[in-house]
Amino acid sequence: EILDLVGTHSTDPGFVAEVTNCTVSGPYAITKTSDGYYILENSVRSRNLLARSLFSTAIWDIRHRDSSLETETIDTAVSLVGPWCRGYYHWFSEWLPRVEGAKHYESKTGTSLKYIIPGDPPKWMYDSLKAVGLSDYQMIEWSPKIINVNTLVIPMISFISKSDATGYTTSPECFRWLRRQVVNNTLSQPKNNAKRVYISREDTTERRVENQSEVLSMLSSFGFEKYVLSDMSFEDQVQLFHDAET
Repeated sequence: EILDLVGTHSTDPGFVAEVTNCTVSGPYAITKTSDGYYILENSVRSRNLLARSLFSTAIWDIRHRDSSLETETIDTAVSLVGPWCRGYYHWFSEWLPRVEGAKHYESKTGTSLKYIIPGDPPKWMYDSLKAVGLSDYQMIEWSPKIINVNTLVIPMISFISKSDATGYTTSPECFRWLRRQVVNNTLSQPKNNAKRVYISREDTTERRVENQSEVLSMLSSFGFEKYVLSDMSFEDQVQLFHDAET
């Protein structure tokens, strides 16, 4: 029944592109080529998100027009900054998987990339970057400015496109690569975690479960235990999901 509902899907293989002489600027690190084209991939392939980012960048540009903006040049880089990149789900489904293509590029070219990452990243984000093999010296924290990039590397991750308004779903292969990296580089000693896990949203300001106490009362009879992810380190989160029943 589920298969009849969702159907079957296939993905185009991901690939890595090079664009020379780009600029990266504004709050959302919009990338623009030397001949004035904007790179849609760095706006999660969404024209609507690109338009919003351009509007924010235009306002930022007006506010800083009379000030001396910091400008620097980077030889070869990949950007992990863009719409929704600070959101937990979006980071792991749309931004962090790009590291796979970037590392493939490094292995094929012998080039050491700089990774432009969100400014002042939360610890879970920083830990996730370390878990996929990045070193501190490779990371450049983004702050709204202008960066000239001699060669911008753009990993195209695989998406399953949908014909309706729901957009796309990241390819399972991307998640499998991410899981292997994180598990191999993060897990240490097993912990006494529950095998059946209920993730609470009580620490959020939206999409909260209004009747959580009733839900927990029912689930506890089946052996579920409540966890609040914001109270846990990234390593403990990885261990929790690794140990849970599937």
